[in-house]
This record gives sequence, C-alpha cells and structure tokens, in this order.
Amino acid sequence: SQIDLTLLARALGYVVGAGSLLLYTPIILSLVSGKGENVAKGLTLATWWLKLAAYTASNVYCFTKGFPLSQYIETVIITGQAAVLVGLVSIRKNQLFTTQFASLAAVYAVMTTWALTTAPQSAIAFGQAAASLVASLAVLPQLKQNFLRKDPGGYSPITAALSCGGCLIRLFTTSQ
Repeated sequence: SQIDLTLLARALGYVVGAGSLLLYTPIILSLVSGKGENVAKGLTLATWWLKLAAYTASNVYCFTKGFPLSQYIETVIITGQAAVLVGLVSIRKNQLFTTQFASLAAVYAVMTTWALTTAPQSAIAFGQAAASLVASLAVLPQLKQNFLRKDPGGYSPITAALSCGGCLIRLFTTSQ
C-alpha cells in the first residue's frame, strides 16, 4: 500500500510541535536549578538573542500571511523558550539590568511591533528569508565559547539532536 505523504507530513508536524516543548527545556531547568549559575557561565547571550530574533521573524511572517497556527506552533513555542532563556541567562550572569540588555530589548520590541503593524510585506519576507540563516549562525558564538572552554556549555547533546531532527522533519513537512 502507498503511504499518504500529506497525512505523514501532518502527523510529523504534530510530532515536531510536541518535540518543540522539549527542545530548550533541559537548559531552562538547569538554569533554574541550584547549578544555574554554572550553566549560565557556559551559555552565550548572543546566541539566545539571535535565536529569539530569528524565531520571531519567522513567526511574524507566518502570522502576517494568515497561516494557521498549527503550521508554525513549534516556532511560537521555541520563541517563548528563547525569550525565557534570554531572561534567565541574563539574570544568572547579572546582566538583566544593564544598558546593553535594555538596548537589545528595546530594539527587539520596536522591530517586532513595526513588523506586526506597518512594515511592508517585502521587509517581512526578507526577515523570513534571513531567519533561517540567522538561526543557523546564532550557534557560532556558543560553539566558539564551547571550544575555548572545552565544555559543551549547557547546550546539551539532547538539545542539539532534537533541534537537528526537528529541522529535518520540518523540511519534509514543508515540501509536502
């Protein structure tokens, strides 16, 4: 019998959505535990700000195009997790109440508001196109720090595997 690829893609989409709940949860739990300060030392804020920006750009594109939430729910979920991680890492590194944090938060808020209200569709499309590149490049500061520290930096192999697996599944579901 022949496999219905559309049905398979839909089922895998739900798997990715459920899996996204677990993507950054191990890091979040480590940060709120008693060993959170040590975990935070191994994480770069640049990585999480870049991931937050990339995921948000993707969400804005899907939202403004009127896509059903079910088609991008995993991105909404990991956007929330990235925002929590920006906050937790900032708190653990005593960087929450700094000019740099306030400036980045303000730029993020202004750009997101602009994108959702008055940005031309061409800018939103550019943001979507750039989102994949930015999300991919976002790990570079983390990889550099991990290399210099000779330590995975709280970015667990489970997180990396879930992320890669989710991306591969999303490529398939998008093509269907």
